[in-house]
Amino acid sequence: MLLGVGIATPIVLLSGGEQATVTQQTTTTTATTDTSPETTPATTPTTPTQPTDTTPPPAAFTLPEGVKLQREGENDPALVSQLQEALVEAGFDAGPADGTFGEQTEAAVVAFQQANGLSVDGRVGPETAAALNQALASG
Repeated sequence: MLLGVGIATPIVLLSGGEQATVTQQTTTTTATTDTSPETTPATTPTTPTQPTDTTPPPAAFTLPEGVKLQREGENDPALVSQLQEALVEAGFDAGPADGTFGEQTEAAVVAFQQANGLSVDGRVGPETAAALNQALASG
């Protein structure tokens, strides 16, 4: 806080043998520190927010019509990676999502088929894909 303080200083003027006293007004500015107790600003009540779920939604596995994935044969690596990720999400260790339908992926498919009452052949066709999506949706 700045305070202005006025100080009157007398000045003596001599003019033609006469003496006159003139008062000059000067202002000095002084900085001061406010020592009054701090007040806390009033708070506005807020409505509590619900916690945000940051868990990503379960992955869906899309098997194109007429396609079957199996250990022996030509498989789309991107589709196999998607299958591996979906199997892991469903709780079956398919190994790393490397796009290769190897022994570990086949074992995960067989375990998934057994656990879900499907025909156990180690191949992923429409029935296994649908069951996998249902397992992913139900968490």
